[in-house]
Amino acid sequence: MFLTLALLLALYNVLTYLFKLLWLKPHRLRSRLSSQGIGGPTPSFLLGNLVEIKRSLSTTFSWKSMVKDGQVTHDWAHSLFPFLNNWAKQYGPNYMFWAGILPVLYLGEHDLVKEISLCTSLDLGKSTFLQKFFGPLFGQGLLTSNGLSWAYQRKIIAPELNLVKIKVKPSPTRKNHLPDTN
Repeated sequence: MFLTLALLLALYNVLTYLFKLLWLKPHRLRSRLSSQGIGGPTPSFLLGNLVEIKRSLSTTFSWKSMVKDGQVTHDWAHSLFPFLNNWAKQYGPNYMFWAGILPVLYLGEHDLVKEISLCTSLDLGKSTFLQKFFGPLFGQGLLTSNGLSWAYQRKIIAPELNLVKIKVKPSPTRKNHLPDTN
């Protein structure tokens, strides 16, 4: 009898924790942001907006969409992530969507991004989930580090990312920089 009661209490605690983590916490965050005027697509339970993202990405990407009037366009984001552009048209420049149970705040206003980056600490950026997930693959490099470690690494690599150093000069023997689409 005591063991059964203890197991039921443990099951109740686990279910309460999962309910708070997977339903209540995201719902509160979504309602708090919507009260501040930040909308977004309605997420489904556990999957978020991944189904909509997959449906949007199912449209085939072609290199022809990257070439307009014989010139390569640098507007690749709309071709690779069409759902971001569609949601920006529908919900405005700032909105929130869900990648599974992880909320993603999309900011399309450059001034707002600049203000946030100037007014917050250096820890803004990579989440601890991504650091734990990609840590074994990338180590503590620029892609996964935050704070002073990121600032130091960025300072070291910044001179090498100068536009003059990375500018690729076209070779007279190269006629086309895009793969053959035929």
